[in-house]
Amino acid sequence: MNIYIGNLNANASEEQVSNLFKKYGSVESVKIIVDLHSGNSRGFGFVEMDEQQEGAAAIEKLNNAKFMNQLIEVSEAMPREPKDTQFMINARSKKKSLGSFSKKSV
Repeated sequence: MNIYIGNLNANASEEQVSNLFKKYGSVESVKIIVDLHSGNSRGFGFVEMDEQQEGAAAIEKLNNAKFMNQLIEVSEAMPREPKDTQFMINARSKKKSLGSFSKKSV
């Protein structure tokens, strides 16, 4: 089961999050999302638990629980929606068509 965890303390490590969830079952992986430029935590992440029942128990017990002096949000992660590739194609073609201006001499 893939679990979303939000409002994470900026200093929380993947090991600390893993230890928190291990109280409820087997943790397959933990990923804290970081900013690409600064490398700092963005305050949320994902925990993958092996068993559905264990994940559900962790969600029930940990949602709105205090972890590292902050109330965390814990819920089942929603599947990531695919990017709208048609929108991206249309945006690119419009951008190309706008870039062909020429300056007339007077």
